[in-house]
Amino acid sequence: MTTQSNGMRTFHLVRDEDESGVSGTGEVAEGVLFSNSKAVITWKTIHKSVCIYDSLAEMLAVHGHGGRTRVVWDGDEDAPAPEKKAEKRTVLDED
Repeated sequence: MTTQSNGMRTFHLVRDEDESGVSGTGEVAEGVLFSNSKAVITWKTIHKSVCIYDSLAEMLAVHGHGGRTRVVWDGDEDAPAPEKKAEKRTVLDED
């Protein structure tokens, strides 16, 4: 894992299976883990909300979908690249 010089680490949330049918699969959010343990994510859907959590564990408890969503750290050469899947439209996609 790499740490940026200012203590922040960036990541993407990769959803392998969308049990809710809302956010789709693949890279669904971008995030930052701050040195004070706060985690912030922004969704890559049509509704680009920002969510702030006290920790990465808290964020995953809400959005991890029982292991169906994983954190992929930016710049982590050991992390597998997200698999390209056929784009799945969700209820949040524009017509």
